Amino acid sequence: MLFLPKELLGLSWAPIILFIFEATFLVNQNLDDVFFF
Repeated sequence: MLFLPKELLGLSWAPIILFIFEATFLVNQNLDDVFFF
């Protein structure tokens, strides 16, 4: 997890960071499925 000041995590940044975390999580799941299927 990233620990940033709340000033940097405005309402415009929160969805972007959540999207990045979700995207990286999905990519890691897909890679696991490919390499360990």
